[in-house]
Amino acid sequence: MIGAVERAEVIGERRAAAVRAKVVAAAREVPGGGGGRGRRRGAVGARPRPADGRRSPAAGHGGVGTMIAGTVLQAMLVARLRAVLTTASVFDAPPVRSSRPYVVVDTPVLTDWGTKDAAGREGRAVVQLFDGGEVPERLRNLAAAAEVAVLSAPTVLAGWRVASLSFVRSRVLREGDGWVGALEFRVRMLAG
Repeated sequence: MIGAVERAEVIGERRAAAVRAKVVAAAREVPGGGGGRGRRRGAVGARPRPADGRRSPAAGHGGVGTMIAGTVLQAMLVARLRAVLTTASVFDAPPVRSSRPYVVVDTPVLTDWGTKDAAGREGRAVVQLFDGGEVPERLRNLAAAAEVAVLSAPTVLAGWRVASLSFVRSRVLREGDGWVGALEFRVRMLAG
């Protein structure tokens, strides 16, 4: 026969198990719930997820958004410079063969600049200008026109909005028998 004290312990253990089961079940029903260690779903400070549990592209995470933002920004800059710089060829990668002057828009280096509810990217876009000759006069004129073209670029892109675009620095150097110029811009973009 079980004594009164032993019976109370068994009843207490059953009640504690029932309470634990209810807490676990309630955590599973809450969107983003569930316990665990670290910054998993439901952890304090974790970003909320949609009710279906999928990560949204606007959550500020992931590498695909970075690639798309960089590609869209680079394509916009190439198109903008091709429209303005009619005396120079404009490329999105260094050309195998091309006569000078020509311009190369490097792939932007972007990092996360998102908010709680929107993906964002911040980074640097570099425009390189190449020219031959004894003096860099023509290259400086191309650089000035390129700077104006980039700073007056449209702010709405496919899936992205340019929040700010500012000039950082420029440089002109002698390279072999020609000249190289570089313009660097800081860009901040938000999805949408």
